[in-house]
Amino acid sequence: MLRSLADFDHNTVDMSETAQDEYWEDEEEEDETRFVNFSLLSHIAMQLRDKVPRGTHVKGSIPYPRAFTGKDIVVWCTALLNGRST
Repeated sequence: MLRSLADFDHNTVDMSETAQDEYWEDEEEEDETRFVNFSLLSHIAMQLRDKVPRGTHVKGSIPYPRAFTGKDIVVWCTALLNGRST
């Protein structure tokens, strides 16, 4: 086994520039669907914080004060997209 390691030809691995260029070529193409507008997300988060109605919700006999449900978020988002303010 040591003999085969010693006889290993290091030049057999082909790391041509064309293979590397093809790899990086895919990374350079911008996918517009992957764009995230962090400023918009920040504004939406502030609106959620300020405008989603909160109340005491009970789950498993444990009260959660100033809580909201997923339904509250969906109703608020739907109203926002339809141009109605809540």
